[in-house]
Parts: sequence; structure tokens; C-alpha cells
Amino acid sequence: MQDQSFARLTDSQRACLLLVLDGATSKEIAPRLGLTFRTVDQYLHQAQQELGASARREAARAFASAIDEAELKRLQLKFPALAEVPPPRQISSSSDMRKRRGSPWLRLMTMLRPPPIGGEPHDLTLTGKLLEMSRAALYMAAFMIGLVLLLAGILALLN
Repeated sequence: MQDQSFARLTDSQRACLLLVLDGATSKEIAPRLGLTFRTVDQYLHQAQQELGASARREAARAFASAIDEAELKRLQLKFPALAEVPPPRQISSSSDMRKRRGSPWLRLMTMLRPPPIGGEPHDLTLTGKLLEMSRAALYMAAFMIGLVLLLAGILALLN
């Protein structure tokens, strides 16, 4: 009876159960399998009902205990999203970018580009960090000067 329940699980339900077994939430599973988190919830709920489990983790544990090691490897190979780990992006410092660019115009445009935003790791040296902070301060100063000039112009028109 229990083997029939496992046989009736779809590949998507099996993939979701394997990821739940690894401790992933629906929102973490969804992008890995190219689904929405609500679809993942539906697959897990259907699998949970099919296996007669009271919770998704219980269903995942029952599924894991019912399959043998060879079946687990076959399933992991069948779902490439489970095995793929994206390579880390290489972020080069602005000084490296300037060395690669030849023309003075391109170097100037590289210097004037907005600073990077986000929490990704970087390999900037102290000089590179100071350059990026100076560039951010320059943008802020230019913005504030523009804002003051705009307000002064509006006040001049109103008087």
C-alpha cells in the first residue's frame, strides 16, 4: 500500500519532497524548480495527502525512508536544478577595469559610473574602496547642488 503511494507521486512532487528533506522552504524551492511558491505548496500538499502525512517534513522523511540509495541518486540526476550550484561571479575592481580600457574617454566614463550597489562580495583594495566612496560623495554633492539650484529657481519664479 505504501509503495503504491510512492509510485503515484509525480516527479515534481518528488523533487519538492527531496528539497524539503534538505530543509528548504517553498520560496527557496520555487526558483530552483522554475515554479511559483504557491505551486510548490500545492505539490507538497498533494504529496502529503497521498502519503497520509500530517506535515510536509513528515512526508519528506517517509519518502526518503521508502527509497533506496540508488533511487535517490537517480532522482537527483533527473533534477539538474538540485545538483547545479551557480558559480560565484567574479567582481573586478574599478582599477582593473581602467587598466583594460584603452581610450581616455572610456576611462573617464568608467570613473563617472555610479558606484556598485548591493551586498555582493568584492575584492577592492583600500584605494579602490576610497575611490568608490569618493565617487558616491561626488554624486551626492552633484545631486544636492542640483536640488538647491532647482529650489532657488522655483523661489525666484514665485517672487
